Amino acid sequence: MAESLTKLRIFVASPSDCAAERAAIRRLVESDPSIQTLARNLDVNVDAYGWEDVFPETGRPQSLINEAIAKYDPDWFVFLFWHRFGSDSGNGMTGTQEEWNIALQFQQQRGDSVTASIYFNKARAQPYEIDGLQLDAVKRFRDKLFKEHQALAAEFNGPREFEEIFRNHLTQKLNSQFIHVYNFFI
Repeated sequence: MAESLTKLRIFVASPSDCAAERAAIRRLVESDPSIQTLARNLDVNVDAYGWEDVFPETGRPQSLINEAIAKYDPDWFVFLFWHRFGSDSGNGMTGTQEEWNIALQFQQQRGDSVTASIYFNKARAQPYEIDGLQLDAVKRFRDKLFKEHQALAAEFNGPREFEEIFRNHLTQKLNSQFIHVYNFFI
């Protein structure tokens, strides 16, 4: 009898200042031995997806990304923030804001089967990297997040600490996925 393979699809959203954390997620999903072993033992296929994976073509770039998100149908949205909130995507908001709105829509439609996790990097950036307007936008988003949504955000201090925190969270997510699958077959 063939075993059923469960999928865990992760969509990674962030402005450009979180490239190292985005790479850490991909590294963990694609090649971390402990994550690979756990996923294999649980019969879970883990996949991380981001704007970098969207097929390049003409059209408003964020619209193409939004369509790809809908088609990808993620189970877990991971949002990363540091000192940038992003650039206007052509709709009066940043791409990450549009992706946040999509995550909220997915949660309304699918309930608890969709998770949205938010991570804030509290490491000090180089002064020349800081744009006061961008930093203020991150702070406003964070304030709005806690005011309008019941949320628990994770903080980290740089890419190395993020990788350790996310490895732990991914392990927890995989184990909760296993419990769901295991209970289904009992």
